[in-house]
Amino acid sequence: MTSFQKSLSQANFNSPNEISLFGSSTLVSQAVTSFDGEVEEVLDHFAERIRSGAASVLLSSGSLLLAYGEAVGKCGSDPREAFRDLRDDLRCVDDEIASSIGAFATIPFDPSNSSVDISIPNLIIRVTSTVVNITVVAESIESVSAIIEDLRNLQNGEFVEGRASGELIFPVTRDEWIGSAAGAIEAIRSGRFRKIVLSRRARMVIEGGSIDRLRSIERLAKLYTGATIFSVGRLLGATPELLLRREGRFYSSHPLAGTTRTGAESELLKSHKDNYEHRIVVDHIIESLRDVSATVEFAQNPSILNFGDIVHLGTSIKGETISDDISSIDLLYRIHPTPAVAGVPTVEAVDLIQRLEDEPRNLYAGAVGFQNGRGDGEWHLIIRTIYVDEVKGEVEFQAGVGLVDESDPEAEAAEIDSKLNSMLPIVNS
Repeated sequence: MTSFQKSLSQANFNSPNEISLFGSSTLVSQAVTSFDGEVEEVLDHFAERIRSGAASVLLSSGSLLLAYGEAVGKCGSDPREAFRDLRDDLRCVDDEIASSIGAFATIPFDPSNSSVDISIPNLIIRVTSTVVNITVVAESIESVSAIIEDLRNLQNGEFVEGRASGELIFPVTRDEWIGSAAGAIEAIRSGRFRKIVLSRRARMVIEGGSIDRLRSIERLAKLYTGATIFSVGRLLGATPELLLRREGRFYSSHPLAGTTRTGAESELLKSHKDNYEHRIVVDHIIESLRDVSATVEFAQNPSILNFGDIVHLGTSIKGETISDDISSIDLLYRIHPTPAVAGVPTVEAVDLIQRLEDEPRNLYAGAVGFQNGRGDGEWHLIIRTIYVDEVKGEVEFQAGVGLVDESDPEAEAAEIDSKLNSMLPIVNS
């Protein structure tokens, strides 16, 4: 018996509480139990559901958030409204219950005209180095009992692992992309823009079965210790950038912009072009949050963040909101998309990007995260991520670069190549 199985056997679930979520009557049961094992044990316990993509996973700094099933949901909604409705449903509920109920969501690159599906999972598990918090949400006593029984006695069946193999397939050639980048740089030099972020897409064929998401998560956790590893829906990756985290009235953000190869950190810190590009992003976030902030603090100079073969300039931003009613998703929508993935001015840059790139970005450069019934949550940038399309039998990669008036199209194309290559360990040994 593993430490996690032992923790589950000792978990005492409370009597279910009846609450209303999105207009549906549900029951909630919780348990908190001690844990002295490793996160890998928890991942192995849910191996089959993680491998197939049935479970959502957010792994960061040794802590784990895992969920699966759907108790109740809202389809095609503005996520700000959906999460606001959830907070209203739980406003008079005990803090411990409200804080434990929430949902994963993926927010598109351009959120202005996009709706999002929000669902409350049947099972939500939070794991730290010492504690496991478990929340079960279902429509009946029988369903609650069945989920708890299944949780304790999960059996892993056969999984046929496929492999993403062959060469990367590019819908747009390198020369075509360089031509688009040159056009974007000319638009910047004409004074219409200060920065434009242009991306390039690639695909790879899946052969022999399905992508083993558990294997990818474990590999990425070892390769990129400072990143947040996630598998949510068809998205799988290791993102280095925290867009927004909110705990009570306090929030934090850690934007990245400015990139080079590992070993060239000193040149990156001295680079006028990269520091200028980085400062644009930092200023955007601070100004976008200033009117809802009682305080804002940030480092005056960026620091280096390592991500495998790539390093970035990063700045820590922390603040306190003027009201408890401002949730993490509200804060996110004020800053997203940032100039790190769009440009300046942002609205005009998004429009130009959608015209220059071969396909709409959809979720690339969007946000993935989780928010609970008290408005606390965390949202991470969808980069260093693949989109798994097992119906088409392929995985999709995408990477971008920030263009300013000092940019050289050839050098930016080389940076894109480096970023795409850094993503291959997601699916390759």
